[in-house]
Amino acid sequence: MSENTPQKLDFEALVAALREMGGFTDEEIERILDLAKKGASVAELMGVPKESLESGYGMGCALFEARQYEEAEVLFRTLCLYDGNSARNWIGLGLCYEKRNELLLAARSFAHAADLQKNEFPKAIYLVAMCCHKMQDVEAAKLLAEKALATKAADAESKTYRNLAKEYLASV
Repeated sequence: MSENTPQKLDFEALVAALREMGGFTDEEIERILDLAKKGASVAELMGVPKESLESGYGMGCALFEARQYEEAEVLFRTLCLYDGNSARNWIGLGLCYEKRNELLLAARSFAHAADLQKNEFPKAIYLVAMCCHKMQDVEAAKLLAEKALATKAADAESKTYRNLAKEYLASV
C-alpha cells in the first residue's frame, strides 16, 4: 500500500460502481474494497504491476528530456491518476506544466507533491517558490524558499535544493 495518506474515498459508491460495471465477483469486490480501505492506489486496485508504473515514469522522464512536454504531461497525468500518492509523479507533471508556462497548474502540482512528502523534502517546495517568483509573487516565493531551506532531509538532492533556496533568498 502507499505509504502516504490516501485521499478519502466513498466506499459505498465504489462498491456500487463496481457492481454497475459488472464482471466482478463478490469476492473480487471484497478484495478491492479491502485494498481501498487500506489506502491502495488506483494502480493497486486495478492490479497494475509496479514495474509498469516504473516504466511509465521512465518514459515520462525520457519524453520530458526530449522536450516533448505535451506527451510527457499526458503520461505524468496518467501516472498521477493511477498512483496519486507518488510525489515524483506530481513533480513530473508540474515540470511539464512549467515548461508550457502553465505556472498556476505547475505550482498546484508541486504543492501537492510537497503535501504528499509532508513538507519534509525541499524540492517540491522550492519548485512552488520558483513558480510564485515567475508569477511575480516574490513575497510568497521568499516564504516558500525559507520553508524549503528549513527542511531536514539529508539526501543529496535535498541538499542541492536547500542550496538553491539559499541562493534564491540571497538574490532577492
